[in-house]
Amino acid sequence: MKNREISKLFRYVLVLCAALISCMVLTGNTGIKAADPAAQRVSIGDVDYDGLTLKLYKNGNKILYFSADEKKTWTEVEGESGKDDKNRDYIEMDFSWVNSKKDITVSFKGDVETTELDVTFPKMNTTFKPVLNKGTIDIEFSGVDNATAFMWRKASDYNWTTVTLNKSDAAYAAFLKKLNEFRFKGCKIVLRTAQVVGTDADNMGQRMSKEVTVSIPKMANAPTIKVNVKKLTLNTKESQEYYDEAKGEWVQCRKNMLVSDIAPKTMYAGSTEGKSVSIKIRTAATEKKGYSKTFILMIPGQTKAPDFTDGGHVKAAFDNTDLLITFMKASATAPIEYCIVKEGETFDQATAKWKTVKKAGKVVKLNEKTAPAGSKIYIRFAGTTANEKKNIALALPSYYSEYTVGTYPVKQEEKKTEKSKSETTKKS
Repeated sequence: MKNREISKLFRYVLVLCAALISCMVLTGNTGIKAADPAAQRVSIGDVDYDGLTLKLYKNGNKILYFSADEKKTWTEVEGESGKDDKNRDYIEMDFSWVNSKKDITVSFKGDVETTELDVTFPKMNTTFKPVLNKGTIDIEFSGVDNATAFMWRKASDYNWTTVTLNKSDAAYAAFLKKLNEFRFKGCKIVLRTAQVVGTDADNMGQRMSKEVTVSIPKMANAPTIKVNVKKLTLNTKESQEYYDEAKGEWVQCRKNMLVSDIAPKTMYAGSTEGKSVSIKIRTAATEKKGYSKTFILMIPGQTKAPDFTDGGHVKAAFDNTDLLITFMKASATAPIEYCIVKEGETFDQATAKWKTVKKAGKVVKLNEKTAPAGSKIYIRFAGTTANEKKNIALALPSYYSEYTVGTYPVKQEEKKTEKSKSETTKKS
């Protein structure tokens, strides 16, 4: 009897346990942690080397872990949680602690799907080498690795600007323009390659390179250009260049260029006075040095010539032996120049020997030796050399008038001799 009761009691206990287990299964409260069939291995996205953060996707896991010591110890990942545009859960993890001087491998896993993900953070590029071409004021880049852009800032601030490495791009042209602006005073800039953002474990991108400082040399002072108002030339050199407005480009200067060549619109033409012109001249760039600051020269228009007539500024008349050139309207404030070109010689304003008259009524006597018949006498208003200290403005000499020397009259002695010879011939 006693054994029968024990057996009966045991059956009751079994039934009770079975019922309890069934109830727990039906309610899901079994106390046993079952694997989530939707959980997958963690994954990587958006590796940002500027902010030193990455997105670690949970993929159905609740807790994520990482190991940086070859999986000896695991630490829970901490960071800001979020969802991307595909509604995927991620944790934004800081990795500023990862050594940038060498490649570092870090492992990740989830609490549910524990299959490990190994990713390698690349080391910083230390071969980046930007070199300034001092002639063209351009940067030659080497050691850029896979970068497609670079970043620059002034050494005195921390505002980085990103520019493509494609030199045909407008952004690069704007960068070159900035470099030339910096040349006015000279400065230092800091460059580095831009990051390449990582997208997944197989494409971890690229860090910014090491920073390299490049010195932009100060621009040389502008050359001092003057007009020789006697020769109508400028003291230009072949190492200089001027801006040709018509061509829209800089053109190499010749030595001692004529005003008429570099600024033809300033010259008197036909019956039209010249126009004032602004000329830009600078020392041209060489292989080792950029172009200088620009000298701006204002050249006033050339005025019309003085009158070479009896009632004009200058008149010419023969007396018994000489040719008299009278400067009727010359003065200290409006001097008149003249030169003599003998028959067979060529008139050239740049090489002519001009003499200046500053007094009204002055008479210059010429004869058959100093101004033979057929010679030409040229006159013009004298120019004025600029003098900033004395507040004297530049003035070109005027256009010129000319006078052709005719046959000199026969001298009285020669007339008497010829008359005597004629009478002797008649008597004989």
